[in-house]
Order: sequence, then C-alpha cells, then structure tokens
Amino acid sequence: MARNTQVQSQTHDHPTRTPPEPSSRCTRITSLDGLRGLAALVVVLSHCFWAYGTTVKTVTIGSYTEANPAQWLTAYTPAHLVWLQVQPVLVFFILSGYVLTRPYLRTPRPTYRAYYGSRFLRLLLPSMIALLLAFWVALLWVHQVDGHTDSFWLNQYLRQDLSPAALNNILIVTGTPEVLPVLWSLKWEILFSLLLPLYVLAARLCTHRVVWILAALLTLGMFTAGTVTHSLPLAMLPVFFLGSLLAAREDALRNLATRIPRLVQLPLVIATVLALGTEWYVRGFTAERIPLWTGHVISLVACAALVVAAIAYRPFANFLNTRWMSWLGSRSFSLYLVHFPFVVGVGAWAHGRSLWLVLGLAIPLSLLATEVFYRAIERPSTALSQRVKRALRTTG
Repeated sequence: MARNTQVQSQTHDHPTRTPPEPSSRCTRITSLDGLRGLAALVVVLSHCFWAYGTTVKTVTIGSYTEANPAQWLTAYTPAHLVWLQVQPVLVFFILSGYVLTRPYLRTPRPTYRAYYGSRFLRLLLPSMIALLLAFWVALLWVHQVDGHTDSFWLNQYLRQDLSPAALNNILIVTGTPEVLPVLWSLKWEILFSLLLPLYVLAARLCTHRVVWILAALLTLGMFTAGTVTHSLPLAMLPVFFLGSLLAAREDALRNLATRIPRLVQLPLVIATVLALGTEWYVRGFTAERIPLWTGHVISLVACAALVVAAIAYRPFANFLNTRWMSWLGSRSFSLYLVHFPFVVGVGAWAHGRSLWLVLGLAIPLSLLATEVFYRAIERPSTALSQRVKRALRTTG
C-alpha cells in the first residue's frame, strides 16, 4: 500500500552559515501530487468537451430553458464533474497556497532569497517553452484547417495572431497569450509567489481557532466580492490564502478528521466531490445572480475540503498515491502546459463534430507530449531551479 507521506531531506555544505531550509522541516504529502494530477486531467477533459459543438453550447445557455434533455444531463448534473474547468484551477491555487506556505510556517525565521531565485525559474522556463510549442503546433496544424467548426470555442483559435506582435504577452503577467490561454492561471501563480511572505505572515496570525474561522469567512467574502464585481485579483488571490489557512491549522484539521465516525467519512468525501459542481447544478434551474454566486462559493469550499480529504482521509490518499495517479501528479504541470494545442488541433480537424474522436486522439497525444516535455523540459528546469536554490542558500 502506498504511503501517504515521504520525508524530504536536505544536506548543507556550510551548516553554520546556511539558514534552515523550510522544506527540510516537514514531510511532503505525496497524495497532494496525485490530486494535482487528477485536477490537470479534468482540465484536459473540459477542453475536449469544449471542442465538441453540442456540449459547448450548454456553457452559454445558463439555465434549463434552452437545453434539451441530453444537454441538461451533461451540463447541469454530476456528469459535469468530469469536465469542470474553473474548479480544478481553484484546486491548483489552494494547493499552491498550502504547499508553499506550510514549510515557512514551521521555520522560526524564514528567509526567501533562495525561494525567489528558484521559484520563477521553475514556473517561467517551462511555460515559455510550452508557449513556443503552442505557436509551432498552431502554425503547422491548427491554422491549416479550412472554414469554421461546430464549436464556437474552437473557432476563436483557428485564426490566432501568430505574428511577432503576438509575443507581447510572453511574460504572462502582462496578459494571456491567445495561442495558449491556459497560461491565464500562471499570472496568479506568479503574483502569489511574489507575495508569499505576506501570505505566510497573515497565516501565522491565524493559528487560533476563532481568528482562523474569521479569516476563512473574510477570505470567502473577498472571493464573493471579486465574483460579483468581476474583479479577478479580488477573486483569485484570496483562493491561495485558503491553502495558507489550511496549512496554519493542519494539525487541528487532521485531529478533526480522525474524530469523524468512519461510517460518515466516505459519504462526506462523496458529498464534497459532488459539491464541486454546485455552480452548474444551480445553472440548470436558474440564471439569477444570487443563487449563482452562492453556487460559486459552495464550489470553492468544496475545493478546499477536497484538499483536506486528500491529506486526512486515508482511502482517498491511498488512491491518489497509486502508480498511475503518482505518474499523473508528477507530470501535472507539463500536462497542463502542453495539452491545449493538441486538443484544439484534433477538435478543429474533426470540425467540432465528434467528442469521441477528440477524446480518443487528443488525450493520448497530450499524454505522449506530456511525457516528452516532462523529460526534456520540466525535469531539467526543476533540477536547475534546485541548483540555483542551493547556490543562493550557501552564499546567503
């Protein structure tokens, strides 16, 4: 049976001069890698569904009034769980907040010089190469498709600007490149990474239960305000803090999980998974704003609860630690970066008329490209970032 955690150790050449390495003070929770991989796979599936003209129409309907029975069942029931698009990214953000904050909460006097030196290299180098790959695939494949497809979502990518001017957004924080729109989430990852010391400081102030509850409610309130006002900074940045809050009260959350009766644990996890799609269940009955906003908040709470389940509920953690899930988790970043042009390419070739063709071709192509990209780009980038971190730590 797979273990839920594994210990990461670190050696230092100059222990008297080197500040403590945060990651050496806590264990790595490997089940969270599997959860990240599962979320990345759902993102891929969502884009496959969007590349199919029949299902993508449901994302603009907004209520039951125009959907036929097949569309309604696909979009507004738990069937939508396999092609959720926003919620997996929210899981990514919560995981980032948890994983990056956690070691620094366990370090008395954290230093961030080595962290900054390696973090952005780890994020940006693979992203830039994936962007160039997307340009190449779009030029040689996607733009060769004549006419329009049955998917309005696909049609907007058939004629992206591939001129040098289109590279203006290559730094991501200035905008999202049209040829690889999945990089929209990297902008918020970068901003959060820059602000990590503030998140750690705020999380340190929230270890008391009452303060923690108030901070969680305030965070959900900020997310709601951002959703209502369509302010992405106000909506996205607090999501990372939910992960920081989980790290601040990790032991208490684990103890709470152990006190839940065993017969209730599995139903709670199932209810959490089902709650991820609350936004879409609401859309199936009404397009009124207040119910939709409520659905957004419930979905976000479910995302946070799913992270807790991956940490504290052993059967779920064991599933996430299986060989296939571990493989998917280790390559989740690569999968997220490289799948998009292949889904669009296959979808455009099929003219948005066959979901099964997209699923049958785009997913294997994406997984193959993921493995190549991971071995050739992401793994060397990670190794380089670790060397930079060690060098900065020993010279600090």
